[in-house]
Amino acid sequence: MIDINNLEPFGIWSIKEIGIIGRPINGPTKVILQEDILLIRKFRNNDVWHWPILIACEEWSSLKDVADLLHAMVIKMSELEKPVHLKDQMETIHLTTVSAMVDIIDSKTSKDAA
Repeated sequence: MIDINNLEPFGIWSIKEIGIIGRPINGPTKVILQEDILLIRKFRNNDVWHWPILIACEEWSSLKDVADLLHAMVIKMSELEKPVHLKDQMETIHLTTVSAMVDIIDSKTSKDAA
């Protein structure tokens, strides 16, 4: 098991016993409780991890912020017991989440450039 007390932060995200805490410079502190790490949602008819998509939509977030969150989530997920219905889908959900994150950030960047 990973000793979460000795992990360096992932950008603005820190892994804690209770879950993951984000401290963005230009936004409010975000607390993702351990029991909410495995939340999924639909994005363009695909299952994705809820939190990276939610954070990607925040005005203050960057691709690095969201990628760092996903990295922290993967480490935290390694400590969690996965529900049976998710065990075979984890990799697919992860890949569709990455694709969705990039699409959202690219869309925000395109709007900023226009």
